[in-house]
Parts: sequence; C-alpha cells; structure tokens
Amino acid sequence: MFNRVVVPAVALWLLGVAASLAYGEADDGIQAQVDRAVAAGQHEVTIRPGTYPTRPPKPGAPHVRLYGRSDLAIHAEGVELLCGRLGTALWIENCKNLRISGLTIDYDPLPMTQGEIVGLAPDHSWTDVKIHDGYSAPNLRPPGQAAHMWVSDRQTRMIKAGVYNRGYQSLEARGDGVWRLVHGHAIPDTAAVGDTIRLVQNWESAHAVLMHLCEGVVLSDVTVHAAPGFGIVERRGSGNQFQRVRIVPGPPPKGATEPRLFSSWADGLNCAAERVGPRIEDCRFEGTGDDAIAVYYESNLVVHDTTDNQVVLGLTQYSPEYRVGDRVRFFRYGDGAILDRAVVAATPLKGTEPFSAAEKGSVPFNVRPWAFGARLVTLDAPITLARGDMAANWSWRGAGFSIARNDITNGGSRGIVANLSDGEVRDNRVTHTVLCGIHMFAFAHDEGGPCFQENVAITGNTVADTCVNHPWRDGWLGAICICNWDTDWKTPTGHRGIRVENNDIRGGYGVNLQVHCASDVVVRGNVFRDSHQIPLAPCGPRKVDNAAVIFLDGVTGALLDGNKVVGLGPYGEAAKLLVEAGGSSNVVGSLNLE
Repeated sequence: MFNRVVVPAVALWLLGVAASLAYGEADDGIQAQVDRAVAAGQHEVTIRPGTYPTRPPKPGAPHVRLYGRSDLAIHAEGVELLCGRLGTALWIENCKNLRISGLTIDYDPLPMTQGEIVGLAPDHSWTDVKIHDGYSAPNLRPPGQAAHMWVSDRQTRMIKAGVYNRGYQSLEARGDGVWRLVHGHAIPDTAAVGDTIRLVQNWESAHAVLMHLCEGVVLSDVTVHAAPGFGIVERRGSGNQFQRVRIVPGPPPKGATEPRLFSSWADGLNCAAERVGPRIEDCRFEGTGDDAIAVYYESNLVVHDTTDNQVVLGLTQYSPEYRVGDRVRFFRYGDGAILDRAVVAATPLKGTEPFSAAEKGSVPFNVRPWAFGARLVTLDAPITLARGDMAANWSWRGAGFSIARNDITNGGSRGIVANLSDGEVRDNRVTHTVLCGIHMFAFAHDEGGPCFQENVAITGNTVADTCVNHPWRDGWLGAICICNWDTDWKTPTGHRGIRVENNDIRGGYGVNLQVHCASDVVVRGNVFRDSHQIPLAPCGPRKVDNAAVIFLDGVTGALLDGNKVVGLGPYGEAAKLLVEAGGSSNVVGSLNLE
C-alpha cells in the first residue's frame, strides 16, 4: 500500500549498528537486537528481558526507530525501555504487519513533576507548590504553553471536581522546595491547601510512541508509564490494532513515597486520518493529561469559489492522500448542504499558500490550521462551492473502527473522542473525566478536524462522574455529547445514523446526553442514574439547559425508546427530563422518571 525502499540485509545490519550508537545504547540494545534479526532474515525476535536505559545525544532523536519493517513480530515481555531524554521513545514508520508485544516504556527524568499545594492567593491568582520528595524541581514549559496542570484531591488522588488548569505567567523559587506559580489572573475554583498538583516539564515535542504511514501494526500488552506528549500517536494508517495497551502512571521514582499523579502529558492514544479505522480494545488509561482516546479524520479547506469539477483544497499537516476513485464529502458552509463526489485526478500544488493575509481577514472563521500547501482535485461531476467550505476524503473516514471494552479513569479532558464513521464505541467503562465521557463532534473550522460523522453505535458503555471541570462551553456538556463545535455552522442533517443504546450513565454533572446538529438518531434503553448532584450554569454560545437529562438541539428525526431516569438529583428538573431546542423536529418518544 505504501512505497518502500528495499535495502540489502547486510546494509540494514550496518544501519542498525550506526543507529544503536546514535541512540546512545550499546550494541546489544533493543535497536541492535531488532536490526540483527532483520538482517538475518528472521520474522520474529525476542528481546532479552531487562531494563534498557537509552539517551540519544541529539535532542529530538527517537530512542528506538523502526522504519520499513514488514511481517515482523517483536516479543518484548519483561523489557523496559527507559528513556533518558524527553524525546520519542518508539518511532514506527512505514511499517506493515508488524507486531510488538509486552514492551514497557518509561522516562527518567520524568516529563512531569508534582507536589503539594502549600499556599494560595485569596483569589487563587498564585499557587505555592512544595515538590514531593524524589520528584524533580520544576523546569516548566514556557509560559503560554503550560497546560494540563491538574489539581488532585488530597484524599482521593483524583482530579478534583471544580478545578481549572493552572497555566502560569511566571515561576518563582520560594525556598525549601517551594515554588510559586503566578497565574496572572484569578482562578475561581475549588483548589485548596493540601491538594496535590501535577506540573508539566519542558520537553522536546515528542511522544512515547509515534506511528506514521503504518498498516496492520498490532501493539499488544504494551505499557506506557509516562509520555512527554501523547502516549501513542498514530497518523495516516490503516487497520492498526491496540490490544490490552496500558497507559497508566508508573511506580514512584527513586527516593519518592508519593505515587505518581500522571501518565501522559497529553492524550493517551490519538489516531487520525485512517483508511481502515483502528481497533482499540481491552486497554486501560489512567491519569492522562488530556483525552484518554481520540480518533478522528482531518478535513480540508476549499480555497477558491468553484462551479465546475475542479477544486483547490488547503492541506493540514496530516491530510490524507487523494487518490483516483476516492470518495470526497463536501460540507457547504452557507446552506449546510452535504455533497458527495469521486476523485478523477489529484495534483499537489507545492508551495501554494491557501490564503493571502488579505484573504484571511475576509474569512468568517479561524484559518490557522491551513498552512501546508494545497492540492488541485478533479471531481467526477461539477459542484458549487465557496471559499471556506470544507472537504473530507471519505475513503479515509476510519470505517470499521472499534473502541471496545476499555477502562478509562481520572482523565484530564474527555474519555473517548469518536470522530470517525462506520464504527462502534462499545462496552467501555469511563469514569471521572474533566470533560465529557464520550464525545463526537465536528470542529473543522476551529481546528482543522472532522466535519460530521455517520453510522456510529455507542452501546453498552458505563459512563460515570464526568464534566467535573464545570465546562464553560456548550460543546463539552454531557456525559455523552454529540455536537457541532463550529459556531453558527448549522445543517439539517449533520451527524447521521447515530445509535445511543443501553448505556449506563451515572452521576452526570449537568445534562447527561446532548445531541446537536444530527439526524436519524436512536436513543434506546439507556439508564440515567443519580444525575444533577451539583449545580451547573447554562453554557454558551448556544444555550444548553443543564437542568435537562437529555438535550436535543437542531435534531431532525430522533427516536427515544425505553430510556429511564433513576434518582434525579437536586439540580435537575422533572419537567426538563427531555428538552428540545433550536428547531428540532420529528422527535418521537419520551423519557421516564422512576
């Protein structure tokens, strides 16, 4: 499927030796053992058990790199890759039918540090932190880039309900291991002296595992104890699998008595631009700084008005290829129409900026993601589009994806972000997340992500104690939230063919299920337990009613059948179990209170 360079076995072995030296390991390290096996024509290699410390001398270099490997099984049970720099631990690129099992990844130094809050300004505009014994002094990311610095409850060790991310403007040493984060503004949250906090260290723009242009790769029983970016990030792949992967906090470092508060700095597992969607099954995610699981496709911007069969598309960093025969779905901003065409030809326009500075000022949305050139795509039929409409290569929508039987807890953002089509989110357990438990949303104009999804089944999941951060924006509301993130982009169809069935929603903060900009929706057999235990205000820019259990906004055609509310909390309203707003129509059924 992908172009590969064929290199003689002896040359591969020599390259492997050179790579081992470049990655700062001895010639019996993980890299060398794999390269020797490949050079010998083996399709299976067992790495000798033990801990392998590595420290690449060059910033940004991966600790282990697998390029162009095919039909290879790497058994790494009892093997720990201990990274001495905050770069990518395992780089997998242009590989096919590769299987890696049993590997554990950790970092020393750690990509985050942590401590106890020993002082707070009256308005929480500064926070004093005493670093826990055994953890490094803060060497934080530059101000303005700090994120995912979450406060945890002193007793539960979980991210505390009602706290906010503690970005900072300056860092001051106060003596005796105490550091002051000066935030530059008041933080109206629930943080208190005695709570604990994780702090993000400066790093090399890297991830624990990076996969690019891979097909049929399987990671099984792989554990990531820490990650300077994503735990695992995967781009432009097809049919990759993640089985029993664990992204969880590692053991306390030497000299420490306090357990780690964190695993990855950002998402646990993030996959985008998939021809055949990933299978993420029986995994465990705990203490991630951002989303636990996020899967999505990337849309492309229509650069010029057109009324014929040729369209110029602005590209994102990981835009999928446009190949002859691919199906392209267009989303028209002006009237909300969704149109399908097929690719007849595609020509890269290298060096072409999608917008001039003057044009950027005339476009009614954020265009910052569109800085990677453009492509001229010839279609099988004429189409009428305007600059600023969106396109998605629907052949790269991740069809067949499965997110099933995963256990997610104590996440710094959302539990599962399911922005692919023709797949399932099934039998997962999602507990205690800063934002929604399960999220499906369109965010093309804001960030260059997907438009709308179709034919997705969200079934049999347990979702408990979500939105503990008191979300301030409508698109984050709901234990399960299906919405359009882009302000004012209305469509009469939007998300299509969505099934939300037999889920157990527990202790939802505010609205439990939100569906926005969607059609052909079935909500059946769900139980909403012990909802609305704390007050949440309505959010903007849309007016989402947080007293509702189910909130429908701009939904065309929905069936509600056999759903029930058990234990409506003090901040819910029996008269608002089901709220329809924003022009919803053809909604059949009701919601029962028991």
